Amino acid sequence: MLDAPIKYHLGHGVIGITLGMRSILGSILAIVVCGGSGGYVAWLLVAALGLGGTLGALVAAIVAMVIAVAAWAAGSSLLRAFGGIE
Repeated sequence: MLDAPIKYHLGHGVIGITLGMRSILGSILAIVVCGGSGGYVAWLLVAALGLGGTLGALVAAIVAMVIAVAAWAAGSSLLRAFGGIE
């Protein structure tokens, strides 16, 4: 259920997307950025601590989730403060 159909122009591809589609794409991009940054920082931490195996995986997963959530909250707050989202 999109707000309006996607517009095509003589085979030149998509020239306009709906507000709903932009929202979905923005959310997907934010999830990838926040999750990727959390995972990268967690990987650096686990490597620096010399952890491996199950313990390393658990520490990495927990740290990655905490950082990803913090990044998501910070980004959301900034967008709300500067009028990017309501």
